[in-house]
Amino acid sequence: MVMKDFSRQPHFKQVFIFGILVYGVALFALIRGDVYYIDDWGYSINGGNWNHFSRYVATKLSHIVNLKPIAIDVSPLTQIFAVMFLVFGGMIISFLIRKKIDYIGMLAAIPLGLSPYFLENLSYKFDSVFMGFSVLCCILPFLLKDRTLIFFISSVVCLILMYCSYQASNGIYMILGIYLTLSVYFVEGASLKRALGFLFVCILAFLIASLVYKVFLVKPVETYVSDSMFPLSQLLIGGGANLKRYLTLVYEDLSRTPYFYLVLVTMMCFVLHFVRVSIRSKFFAFVSSALFIVLGLCISYGLYLVLQKPLFTPRAFIGIGGFVAVLCVASIDDTRNSKIFRILPRILIVLIAYSLVVFATAYGNAVTKQQEYIYFRTDVLVRDLESIISKDEQSAVEFQGNIGYARATKPFVYYYQNIGRRLIPTLMNGNWVFTYQPLLNHRKAPYGGYGSSECQNKPAQSTLLLSNHYQDIYKAGSCYIVNLKDPKP
Repeated sequence: MVMKDFSRQPHFKQVFIFGILVYGVALFALIRGDVYYIDDWGYSINGGNWNHFSRYVATKLSHIVNLKPIAIDVSPLTQIFAVMFLVFGGMIISFLIRKKIDYIGMLAAIPLGLSPYFLENLSYKFDSVFMGFSVLCCILPFLLKDRTLIFFISSVVCLILMYCSYQASNGIYMILGIYLTLSVYFVEGASLKRALGFLFVCILAFLIASLVYKVFLVKPVETYVSDSMFPLSQLLIGGGANLKRYLTLVYEDLSRTPYFYLVLVTMMCFVLHFVRVSIRSKFFAFVSSALFIVLGLCISYGLYLVLQKPLFTPRAFIGIGGFVAVLCVASIDDTRNSKIFRILPRILIVLIAYSLVVFATAYGNAVTKQQEYIYFRTDVLVRDLESIISKDEQSAVEFQGNIGYARATKPFVYYYQNIGRRLIPTLMNGNWVFTYQPLLNHRKAPYGGYGSSECQNKPAQSTLLLSNHYQDIYKAGSCYIVNLKDPKP
């Protein structure tokens, strides 16, 4: 019944198109820049397969998008599909909370996909579509929330699909489940038994889906991340340490942005509005809404909290965008008997959306200039290497140092500090696994064993062969050592 009402909402198509346009404006600079983002460099040559990270649905979706069992670069089509998933998810959130779909509700849900963190997800030419799909999977089951058994089954299925496409979205499901539990009890006036029963179904579905994925589908991973959980004896301490680091990064990342302070004001509006519309005890409504903010912020990191070696890069912080979207949508007061409660949240939502569009545009331009700089440094390096290495020589190349940021990128990094540094990859940086990808992508590159064992076992003595403004090149045995420089203006 809820799904039927959702699809028959007035202006459904217009609001959907409006959402696409907002995302389109925000992401125009990024898409125009045709940016290869980290993994994209390798996928552009070798195609992609995500089964090694237990993302089987991602691999299948890639086949569907490409119409072939191989991943090729069809961007911005992948990013367009991702945006469509995000817009649809935002419309569902708006409908679930406000029982209607309109332009202000769509705008309020924009943080779901335009959060500074999710910009990293949308930067991936190959992966973005799977990441957007995983977010939608966490939201979609709630359209069936009034039919307990179907809701439970669809939750389990959708959560497994989420885990098999991109696992970092999982916190969004529990955030929505907790908020809707509070709304059912305090706003809709349902009994405590019914509200807690709904929460129990959410938790049970979440646990079963997580267990099925962990036991039957996960391929163990022990690289820069791990799927190993803390043992029960260390769960509290280890989980607490992960939470502390997560919240510290969120503060350090966002505190330089206007978005951060606008969200703080929105939190206060959310509490005031929740208390105002509650038909239960105003005191308990206040306490519950305040606790939701604290709890929602914590669980936005999802099950990464209990992993021994979780991912702390921006693309893993998907849940924070879903959390802010729920706060924004739930802060909208549709009553007309109080102008301040009705107008203030709308002003905040417009300002939040605008701040995210500005940030996304600045980011798109900055990361584009960084890629142009990477291309330039690759050309310089290849010319230098070709002047030294014979075409018949079997050689290996090792990087040290880093190229730093393009001059046009530095203002973005300087102004936004932590989040700027974490979003813009210098790529040619030390002996990082992706650092040689620009050379591998360069058709004139003297192909050797980049970062191979020949360089790992190189002699201690080396000879300087070339030195200029951009790099020093040494030779140690059959290994060429490139010391990359960050030229200062």
